[in-house]
Amino acid sequence: MLKKYMTMIVAGLLTCTISFSQEMVKHEISVWGSGGLSTLKIDTNTGDAKNKAGGSVGIGYSYIINSDWSIGSGLELAFYNGKYSLKEFSDSYNANDGQYDFVFHTTAKNYREIQNVTYLNIPIMATFQRPVTGNNNFYVSAGFKFGIPVSKKSTVTNADFNNYGYYPEWENPIKDDPYFMGFGTFKSTDKKGNLELKTSYMLSLETGMKWRLTDNLGLYTGVYFDYGLNDVKKNSDKRAIQYNTENPSNYIHNSAISSHYSLDNTSVTMVEKVNTIAVGVKAKLAFCL
Repeated sequence: MLKKYMTMIVAGLLTCTISFSQEMVKHEISVWGSGGLSTLKIDTNTGDAKNKAGGSVGIGYSYIINSDWSIGSGLELAFYNGKYSLKEFSDSYNANDGQYDFVFHTTAKNYREIQNVTYLNIPIMATFQRPVTGNNNFYVSAGFKFGIPVSKKSTVTNADFNNYGYYPEWENPIKDDPYFMGFGTFKSTDKKGNLELKTSYMLSLETGMKWRLTDNLGLYTGVYFDYGLNDVKKNSDKRAIQYNTENPSNYIHNSAISSHYSLDNTSVTMVEKVNTIAVGVKAKLAFCL
């Protein structure tokens, strides 16, 4: 008889454990897309900056703790865009043409630059949700993201340049030899430049509705806000227009984000700091497993 009761108790405990596991341990796989303002927020020392639109796509996993709470992570490709413009600037510095030292002078007018950056974001989010109508839930997600830059491009869309070189050895400026020495007047359109950025650390907030489509399928629709906490700009140790010793007529553009120029023997950093900012709408399809 004791053996029978022991068997019944063990069976009952196992049944409760299995039921508890089935109720509490749930997994959710999701895919999403978002769009809106997704920009490099540029604080300038000189010139003007404008925010631009972008978006993201991603995949994620959430562990459902109970009917109210879940925690999740994933991978997200986020696209940030920005624009910088400066009416005019001049620069001069020591350079070498492969044989002789000289002073390189450049003047730029109507400078326009667009930045296109892709970050691989890794979110760590906690989500709270409650039913509000039928089987549909209101939800709020909050947490952090850190983003790794995987693609960094800058393009000068419109600018007029005048370059010349002064050779102290002969006290002779060379101004009109653009094909051989990179001197003369140039028009830059769709000229690619160098852009360097650091890892971004962001606060993230999202809220909206989760619509129950089937027992195992749901659709999240809402709004989101990501705010970059740190300056992602690397040190401004480059010249905006750099003399190319190997190919002088193909001078090097460096993004205004990481550049400086000289004014009255004083170095002027073009951009003070850069943060990632994103705000917009988001749709996420989630599968419960």
